[in-house]
Amino acid sequence: MLASFAEDNGQATPSLVYGCKGPVSFFQHRVYNLPVFPFCSDRTCYHRIALKKITVPLYRVYNVPVVVFCSDRTCYHRMALKITVPLYRDYEVTSASRQFCIRSGYRPECSSFCQCVASLFHSTNETANFWTSFLPGLYFTYLLMTSYRTDSSHLLPYYGYLLTVTTCHWVSSCAHAFCNISLRARNILFFLDYSAISLYSFGSAILYISYSFPHRLYSTRYEQMYLPVAAVLSVGSTTFACTSRVLAPVWSQKYLILVSYGLTYVWDHFPILSRVSSEGLSNDPAARLYLGHFLALGFAIFFYGTHIPERLAPGKFDCLGELQSGPLNIDL
Repeated sequence: MLASFAEDNGQATPSLVYGCKGPVSFFQHRVYNLPVFPFCSDRTCYHRIALKKITVPLYRVYNVPVVVFCSDRTCYHRMALKITVPLYRDYEVTSASRQFCIRSGYRPECSSFCQCVASLFHSTNETANFWTSFLPGLYFTYLLMTSYRTDSSHLLPYYGYLLTVTTCHWVSSCAHAFCNISLRARNILFFLDYSAISLYSFGSAILYISYSFPHRLYSTRYEQMYLPVAAVLSVGSTTFACTSRVLAPVWSQKYLILVSYGLTYVWDHFPILSRVSSEGLSNDPAARLYLGHFLALGFAIFFYGTHIPERLAPGKFDCLGELQSGPLNIDL
C-alpha cells in the first residue's frame, strides 16, 4: 500500500491508497475504515488506521503488515511517511523551554522520537548544541578504543579521564537531542547531563594529581585532601545544579549552575594555577599550554554567562542557541 501524504495550507487533502484491488480515497490526519480485499476471497475486511500529523521533511519506507481477519495470510504493503517538525517562536513555548534572546527555532515541547531525530539535521536552536557534543564524543570514543592497552598501568588515570570525557559528551548529546519529548524527560536528561559534567570534573582531578601535580605539594595535607574534596564538590555541584533547575527562577538558573561548577573548577585546577605561578612560563614547558587553556576557558564562560552575541542582536543567532557545550569543549 503506497500512502501519499500532502498538505495544502494546513488543510487535509485527499490521497490514494492502493490496496489489493485498486485505490481507496481517504483524508490525512483522520481515522477511517479502509477496505482491504484478501487474495483468497471477495469478502471485505475493515481495519482502522490512525494517521497522526507530524509536521523538516524526512522520508522513510516501512513494511506495514495488514492482517486479514478472514484468513491466516498477512499482506505486506509499502508506506511512505513524511516526518516534519514544526518550529515555533519564543512566545509560543513555555518558559521552561525558552532561551534568553533566542526568538525562533524552538521544537515542539511534546515531540516524538522521530521528530527529535529529524530536527537534528535542520536548523533549530538545539542543533549546534547536539553536534558540538556528538562529534567530540565520537572522537574521544575512538581515542579511548585505539589507545587502550592492558599492560600500561601508569596510563590508567588517563584512561579513566577519557572514559569520563566520553560519557559526558554522549550524555550531553542525548540530552540536547531528546529534551523536547516532555517536560519530565527534559528535567531528567539535564539532571543526567549535570551528573556527567561532575563526573568529568572528578576525572580531571584524577588526571591532574597523577600527572600534573606540583612537586612542592606532594606529601602534604593538601594532596591528601585533594581527591576527597573534589569528590564532595562534584556531588554537591550536581545536587545544587539540579535543585536550582527545579526551584530557582528561570533567569537565575544559569548563573547558579555557573557558581556551583565554578567552585569545583577552581578546586580541581588550583594545583595547575599554583604550578604556573610558581615555576613561571620559562621553566615549565607545559605552562604556556595551561595559560592558554585558562584564557580560552575564561572567554568561553564570559560569552556563555553574558549571552553575547545573541544579547546584542536578538534573533540573529537563533541557529546557535546558547551553545551550552562551548565551555566544556574548550576545557577539554
